[in-house]
Amino acid sequence: MSTILSYMPLLLEGAVYTIVITAIAMLLGSLIGIALALMQISSVAILQFIAKSYNSLFRGLPLLIQILYIYFGLPLLTGVRIPALFAGTIAMTLYTGAFMASIFRAGIESIDKGQLEAGRTIGFTHWQAMRLIVFPQAFWRMIPAFANQFSITLKDTSLLSVIGVAELTMSGQSIYAANFDTVRVLTLVGIIYFIIFFAAERFSFYLEKKGVQMIAVKGLEKYFGDNHVLKAVDFTVSEKEVISLIGPSGSGKSTLLRCLNRLEEPDGGTVFIDGDDILAKGFDINRLRQRMGMVFQHFNLFPHMSVIENIMLGPVRLKKLSPNTAYSQAQSLLAKVGLADKAKAMPANLSGGQKQRVAIARALAMQPEVMLFDEPTSALDPEMVREVLAVMRDLAGEGMTMVIVTHEMKFAREVSDRIVFMADGRIIDEKAPDAFFNQADNPRVVEFLSKIL
Repeated sequence: MSTILSYMPLLLEGAVYTIVITAIAMLLGSLIGIALALMQISSVAILQFIAKSYNSLFRGLPLLIQILYIYFGLPLLTGVRIPALFAGTIAMTLYTGAFMASIFRAGIESIDKGQLEAGRTIGFTHWQAMRLIVFPQAFWRMIPAFANQFSITLKDTSLLSVIGVAELTMSGQSIYAANFDTVRVLTLVGIIYFIIFFAAERFSFYLEKKGVQMIAVKGLEKYFGDNHVLKAVDFTVSEKEVISLIGPSGSGKSTLLRCLNRLEEPDGGTVFIDGDDILAKGFDINRLRQRMGMVFQHFNLFPHMSVIENIMLGPVRLKKLSPNTAYSQAQSLLAKVGLADKAKAMPANLSGGQKQRVAIARALAMQPEVMLFDEPTSALDPEMVREVLAVMRDLAGEGMTMVIVTHEMKFAREVSDRIVFMADGRIIDEKAPDAFFNQADNPRVVEFLSKIL
């Protein structure tokens, strides 16, 4: 034990260097990334060219080559020797900036253009609207990507040992080179890296909760036997945001939706709903489901109950409302969905569109914070589709947080704040509707849209 403790001062000193280099690279890299992202989305061709060229260069070259070039190559060109720590930090910053540019660009483009236009109508300039309206919303959506980039940058600092920077890996090498206690020293180095990473991850979770993320999914995994249905899915939904999940059949959209209220149990990852870890041991999932309404493809009304009894059941039995209060609320909801005259009808006597609108009213009766829709119109005739979509449009307009699995592209484009495209169990792309449908640049998305539009 005394031997291990004797290693700690040098290792902790190396850890401090690692954290400082990572923090500087992330901070300055973010400034570069913001500038590059704004250049890429500008309408000035030369700025777009410069930004794309920078990203291609620094993303395309291995980081180790960049470190060695700045440390050994620049002195040959300039005649000025650059200290190893300074050269390493410059290389890390320039490299990180290229990746931060993609994060910032995706975050900015995920915000609906209507937000910018609304700011302009108030009287803000373009840049005032970006700074006060678009950037704050984009920031919270980018937190998971920031955390991921931080962990990558943290681990990449180990490459600086090749030029003698006394970061954590170099400190470990110095110790075991002197006493050959390689395994124990590397184990300590690994533990320190893990502690730093774990602390950063916890901090990112804290920021995600603070950012009014109604839903925050990270690394979600789901298997059905040998079938790997969801593969490391990261997914966030802000309060009052409307998200449409689209993609080919079998891509995992409905499974993802069902994992959000644990109708399907995830096999890995985390799911936070309004800050609550719903996969935590002992979590009361039934209480969560009272706050999260779900509408199914096949309605799933209770056939032995009338329409109004379907709607009243949850509020009376679970929320303990009086029958009179629940009845009055149910009547209001039926009027809201255009079925005030069907209160006493039995489900068997309703059309498909009417059944689905009753199902929506039943879900709303629990006064949910989030509504999940699993292909709510796929089992309906075209005439009935319009009835259901009209109700959903009204909900979106009222500010209900909604996640919708749908094949109705026109509807998704009209009501969504963000389109999330899934294929093969992964989220392949996500953008604001206009950018998704008009500026698709992912080959898989382009292929999908070419077949349905």
